[in-house]
Amino acid sequence: PPLFLCHSARYGAVSSFIAWLAQCLLGVLCLALAAGQAMAATTWVPTNGPFGGNIQALAIDPSTPATLYAGTTGDVFKSTNGGANWSAVNAGLGSTYVQALTIDPSTPATLYAGTGSGGVFKSTDGGANWSAVNAGLKNTYVRALAIDPTTPATLYAGTWGNGVFKSTDGGANWSVANSGLGNAYVQALTIDPSTPATLYAGTGSGGVFKSTDGGANWSAVNAGLASTNVQTLAIDPSTPATLYAGTGSGGVFKSTDSGANWSAVNAGLASITVQTLAIDPTAPATLYAGTYDGGVFKSTNGGANWSAVNSGLGNTSTLAIDPSTPATLYVGTGVGVFKST
Repeated sequence: PPLFLCHSARYGAVSSFIAWLAQCLLGVLCLALAAGQAMAATTWVPTNGPFGGNIQALAIDPSTPATLYAGTTGDVFKSTNGGANWSAVNAGLGSTYVQALTIDPSTPATLYAGTGSGGVFKSTDGGANWSAVNAGLKNTYVRALAIDPTTPATLYAGTWGNGVFKSTDGGANWSVANSGLGNAYVQALTIDPSTPATLYAGTGSGGVFKSTDGGANWSAVNAGLASTNVQTLAIDPSTPATLYAGTGSGGVFKSTDSGANWSAVNAGLASITVQTLAIDPTAPATLYAGTYDGGVFKSTNGGANWSAVNSGLGNTSTLAIDPSTPATLYVGTGVGVFKST
């Protein structure tokens, strides 16, 4: 009996040790899996191009998100398979500096390109053919475009030095929409999705301007905005009173009262030169900031905190989110388009 008890004690100790070791190994495995998942969530991979200069603009077909367009310093490129392949779509457009792209939400085969020397171009066949639509457009250096989501024939063009122009006939004719805005260098435009007559313009030296009458009149809305070089704007689709401004020297600013007041939201944001912003349409507290010298940063709490999500990525000039699968993102860089799933 004593020998039996001795063997039983040893057996119990060995069993306990094996159980403890198994728990340790399981814990290590879980940590490794979690680390792998975290890395996967923040890893970017290059798509197969396009190789036509810096990517300045991206636009995703809202009805067929595998179809996207990239505007570069020389061409417009199109992919119909989520970036796996790209082809130039330039007939009638020529080789020009494409700075802005926007798609008609009701007729996605219709899209517009804002260029650095040729004004606005329009395609009605998914980019296969383009034609200039510049009647009345006194400045052909178009830095930003915005389209009315409820009346897509109405669109706005932000120009470099002559403020905003407006068209109500799909670009066929343009008129000045600058009262209170003047000859501002407009770098960004965004429209309130619930009240499309309300829109915001980000300018190169005057901060943010707001119009509540479809561009007829503008007023500066800069209280608390420390940097007046506003390069990008994003509006919360579910709470349009909340909007964000990415600046050239002050990081990201946020307003929760339709631009009346702004506050910096930069905790964890290593780069303060923000070139592009994008909001997750299904979870608007999640947003992304593309920076000049720090890659992409992500916030999941409305900008209160940011973390770098830059594995495999460098300078970013534009961002686009797949509207049907918001975990899929694209960024434009100096060496093509990168994708994260």
